Amino acid sequence: MNEQNLSSVMQQLNKLLLTANTLMCESGLMEDAGRKYGFYLLRVESERFKSGFYYAVKYKDPETRKWIPSKKSTGTDDESLAKAFAIENRDSIIHEYKERKERRREKNDDKSFYKMLGEYYQGDSKYLKDDSANGARVLTADQRQKYNGFLASYLIPYLRAKDVKSARDITRSVYSEFKTHLQNEAVSGRTGKRLTTYTINTLLSGFVRILKYHKRKGLIQQLPFGAKEAQIKKTKEDRAKRRKPGILPDRYLGGILGFALLDVNPDGSPDMLSFLLSAIGLTCGLRNIEMSF
Repeated sequence: MNEQNLSSVMQQLNKLLLTANTLMCESGLMEDAGRKYGFYLLRVESERFKSGFYYAVKYKDPETRKWIPSKKSTGTDDESLAKAFAIENRDSIIHEYKERKERRREKNDDKSFYKMLGEYYQGDSKYLKDDSANGARVLTADQRQKYNGFLASYLIPYLRAKDVKSARDITRSVYSEFKTHLQNEAVSGRTGKRLTTYTINTLLSGFVRILKYHKRKGLIQQLPFGAKEAQIKKTKEDRAKRRKPGILPDRYLGGILGFALLDVNPDGSPDMLSFLLSAIGLTCGLRNIEMSF
């Protein structure tokens, strides 16, 4: 049997089924069809029909047991035919409604989620106020600016590339891959320098804060990381680099030397201590921690 013949047979079967349902409705066997099949008919005024109306059908969601808000035209003013249409098309219409609802939900989630990310670290955001009310530390303007830059440069592009539409889509693997993503030299190179482990962990703390807000509000069931997985584990090399004080650049030391030459004692003589410290620092490479003493 070719495809055309099969299609013709299916059309005939559908007509027979519709006729059978119609006969059952006309005979009174389907008087309780609405209660049994979860639908009811609406009379809608229309000039298309001689009767001045047609029937539309509304369905009850079999899972939630609530009436679906939208209605569907049966295309007839005959009550028996309308009931037959409602029974025949019930499953496909409910399925179509749920698919539309899910697409709308995903679209709204996407829009609201990224809007929230853009607003989270604004000075007067409701999110930071909620954080503070729940014991989170208050952030300075510089810290908020740093987190905003992190969101715009790293987090948001990454989440969009992963097709993340809401916090529910941030799984353990997505979070873990993001940590690796931040350590990638090509990614970190956008800023002109490689991100250190300490810098990455500082930025991740801003992401964790957002995820904790979602969990507190019941928007996600659990955080996408374990107790010791939120940040990157620091190695011995990372800790050694952190303890090692940096050498002050010449341009800074030159400025200090210039100020030292202007610094004088009460009697008008130059302050030799300031002069010598800056001169030694400029020639010998004193470190910032040494210059502070």
